[in-house]
Amino acid sequence: LGFHLCRWGYNSTQRTRQVVEAMRNFSIPQDTQWNDIDYMDNHLDFTYNHKSYAGLPEFVKELHDHGQRYVMIIDPGIHNKSDYDGYTSGLSRNIFINDTDNNPIIGKVWPGTTAFPDFTNPESYQYWEDMLRNFHDVANVSFDG
Repeated sequence: LGFHLCRWGYNSTQRTRQVVEAMRNFSIPQDTQWNDIDYMDNHLDFTYNHKSYAGLPEFVKELHDHGQRYVMIIDPGIHNKSDYDGYTSGLSRNIFINDTDNNPIIGKVWPGTTAFPDFTNPESYQYWEDMLRNFHDVANVSFDG
């Protein structure tokens, strides 16, 4: 497993990089750097804030160049905005937990009103994998977990 470091509130790629560099400078072993959900754009899964986390893909490459790994926290609450691909894709694949009228049950977590994938539905696993693969490959954030 190795030594992992994570906390809420790094708030930027720059601050996360400073923490990693301090660990190296003090010869403190660190195998994996995590970011809590403050890296996201408006707390939307499968996104990152391109302003405060500018250079995130390059930072992840730096970690890999040092033999380290990168993990980001992702919450399974999908904001139910009609222009958010995470939601529209989930709707079209019918992967959300539904009420008796077959409408997604809406709750509220970090991004606001949200739907939740039904992980008893095998299609939810494919949806989750596809969304992560897209984030990894298209957004070019080569996370490790």
